[in-house]
Amino acid sequence: FFGRRTDVDEVIRTLMDAAEHRRPPFLLLTGPSGIGKSSFARAGLIHALMARGVVPRAPGTGGLTRSSRGWRTHVALPQGAGSDAAERLILDLGQALFPGDAGPLIGLAKEIRETRFDEENDRFSDDLRLKIQEVLAASMRKAGDTGLLIVFDQFNEILEAGRPPEARRLAALLEALAGGAARDVWVCAVNADSARGE
Repeated sequence: FFGRRTDVDEVIRTLMDAAEHRRPPFLLLTGPSGIGKSSFARAGLIHALMARGVVPRAPGTGGLTRSSRGWRTHVALPQGAGSDAAERLILDLGQALFPGDAGPLIGLAKEIRETRFDEENDRFSDDLRLKIQEVLAASMRKAGDTGLLIVFDQFNEILEAGRPPEARRLAALLEALAGGAARDVWVCAVNADSARGE
């Protein structure tokens, strides 16, 4: 992956600034189809974060840079119709990242599926948002992880498949994941321009 160092640096600064100033470290990476958004996120952003050791440090500990040891990355893709993307992402996180302790995340996925979604405000209830953050944080602590970078690629495919309610639930989940108090979950959603207006 070559030629995009300036762009990668800008994205990292954006995420670091959000974490440092207590804002959700959430980034929407958008642009025309075929320009290399996926490779930018996978080969550029993920590689740079891991190679440079750029991770968020808790407030009051003197900066944002330390060893990236203990950080994990997870790249997710839309599934076929009949599989709710928000529920699927939580299940995948449990099975792929915390296989020895997936039970709490499996239970959380079930609760996400069964809980009424506030479609008027496009968000989960405050109680469920907090539970999402607490369950993931507890799993990360138990696994010895200091941070997690989630890249959700081809987000636009959910909209293009005629599933906007599912896309709104997923967006609400990604926002909740990035909104934890520790700001140790960073989220990058990759979206084609064709679906930006949904």
